[in-house]
Amino acid sequence: MEVEMLPKIHVFCWRVGHNILSTYANISSIWQNFKKDCPKCGAKKETFIHALKDCPMARTILILGGFNNRLLGRRGRRKSGLGKGKNLYHDFKIHNLVNNSMLTITLAYKKWEKPSYGYAKIKFDASVSYGKVGFGVIVKESDGFMLGGSGGFKDKIITIECAELVAFEESLKVASAINILKSMFESDCASLVNRVDNRGKDITILGSQINEAYKNLDKFVLANVV
Repeated sequence: MEVEMLPKIHVFCWRVGHNILSTYANISSIWQNFKKDCPKCGAKKETFIHALKDCPMARTILILGGFNNRLLGRRGRRKSGLGKGKNLYHDFKIHNLVNNSMLTITLAYKKWEKPSYGYAKIKFDASVSYGKVGFGVIVKESDGFMLGGSGGFKDKIITIECAELVAFEESLKVASAINILKSMFESDCASLVNRVDNRGKDITILGSQINEAYKNLDKFVLANVV
């Protein structure tokens, strides 16, 4: 039997599992010159574990919420288990460095693939560096002939997903300007493509922006994002 759960708890659990909570340590890995310090207690680095458990402010809130320090104070057996897991993880990494990797890496060669006859492929991409966003769009027909393109820069401090969304919006403008009716929008940002595919279920701010951008696809006879 499935337990009913609020959507925001689903989103939170998904972010915890993928380690993409908006902690200062994660934000600093995306934004240049962003401090990692914990804004609550001033610790050197606000990691996921620190934000949820180790920060004195987080501990106080958990205790007030009914934990009564039961999960925060018991360290014996749990700490031993975590230590063993950490040691096994390091042993696994050392084994892969010294010997043949246990998990082999399969190389994938990517090249331009022609779309179906009558379609135009619209490739868009973006990058973030030093507080600026660079984006570009290239449009080719099924025979590989270039139909158009665009590109530019914006002074914004945003995540790579948001930057890819900027490029996606620009690709929609380019496709509309040259009157393409059948199009295939291609991106190498898998997370953005997944968000587009699940746009009706994404309740984040970025999901709302994707929903607005996706409405422009109604102008095309046939269109998809891959």
